[in-house]
Amino acid sequence: MLQCDVAIIGAGAAGLSCARVLQDAQIDYQIIETNATVGGRIQSDRVDGYTLDRGFQVLLTAYPEAIRQLDYNLLALRRFAPGAVVRQNNQFVTLDDPLREPLSTLSTVRAPIGTFRDKLRIAKLRAGFANKSEFDIFHALNNDSKTTLQALQDEGFSAQMIQAFWMPLLGGITLEPVLSGTSRMRDFVFAMLSRGDAAVPANGMGAISEQLASHVDASRIHTSCVVQTIEKKSATYEVNTSGETVTARCVVIATDGDTARKLISDVDGALPDRAMIAPHGANGVRAIYFAADAAPTSTKAILLDGDHSGPINNASIISNVAPEYAPIGRHLIVAQVLGADSDIDIANAARRQFQTWWGAQVDTWTHLRTYSIGYAQPAQPPGSLTPYRRGVDLGNGLWTCGDHRDQASINGALASGRRCASALLAQLGAKASDCNL
Repeated sequence: MLQCDVAIIGAGAAGLSCARVLQDAQIDYQIIETNATVGGRIQSDRVDGYTLDRGFQVLLTAYPEAIRQLDYNLLALRRFAPGAVVRQNNQFVTLDDPLREPLSTLSTVRAPIGTFRDKLRIAKLRAGFANKSEFDIFHALNNDSKTTLQALQDEGFSAQMIQAFWMPLLGGITLEPVLSGTSRMRDFVFAMLSRGDAAVPANGMGAISEQLASHVDASRIHTSCVVQTIEKKSATYEVNTSGETVTARCVVIATDGDTARKLISDVDGALPDRAMIAPHGANGVRAIYFAADAAPTSTKAILLDGDHSGPINNASIISNVAPEYAPIGRHLIVAQVLGADSDIDIANAARRQFQTWWGAQVDTWTHLRTYSIGYAQPAQPPGSLTPYRRGVDLGNGLWTCGDHRDQASINGALASGRRCASALLAQLGAKASDCNL
């Protein structure tokens, strides 16, 4: 039996962020992880020489918490081109970012996506969020009553601009195909895209988890341990797993929202906040990877299906962005499909859609793997963010953190883990200022 001050259940971004703060404050902790590897939903696999992220994920480099906690130089970030390439009326149209690519201003204005007024509205929106902090967006702006779709409509964007550009762009990030999530997330994402880049580490998104894990004591991480019960024993908790049994003064549940809700509901004792744990469910996604001898296009931008012509919402020739993702002389294509449930053969459906884009060359592509992720992000409709933020103390020494308690993003997971640890330190009589974070 292991004894410690804090048992952390889950070695994803939130759990590792929490553990780092506790370690820097010299608090005794143990991490219990169900899977054989750390990282939670941020992991990468190596398949036949290719790097496949478990879901098409990107890091927004302007994320304030990522800047705080990650070393971008060590990650060797490979950046997507700003703007997007939109499939509209059976042709590809490039929408560049004129502020970063001034020479593209005229072509972007003339691009047959939306109206001239739509493009002025984007410029106005960008200017409005240029200097807005995370606090400004999620706290000072108290109106969280609109969906993203309602906000775009109220701002005057045309139906064509919403359908062709905003839905595949924001839908691919928030995993809300009809933009039914809170407009606060739209504001945050757009502010981050305006101030930074979308990027992936050269060695895959899993490198983020590996870097986070490098800051904690590996001997304190217990993988392949499934939590069976959490029992309150007067002044301590007893966490019984398929491996070690851990006795701790406090327990931090740093899993996804669905798992957290189940674990918390099984704990004895009055926990009035337990009903707030991820009550809105989750958004699912599928990522389909293909290998090819040649890239169908040289673009480093995200490809958006503005025609909504098939299951693919967005795609990327990821090897154009990060050549390290594929063997030398080969290329890697990833397609993102929103939702995780389908009766159709999604890989062949994606291939057929790609064939309408690039013709017979797609027939030669090799399907490498399809990831179907039921819990990719917590659903966050209007009004859902206010009760979540900082609400990590469930009482009686039980805590929770994760992106289901903050924004549904890597930034939210990292921030929630750090805030949870800081609050827990105060309860234990330690000081968060003792920590490096």
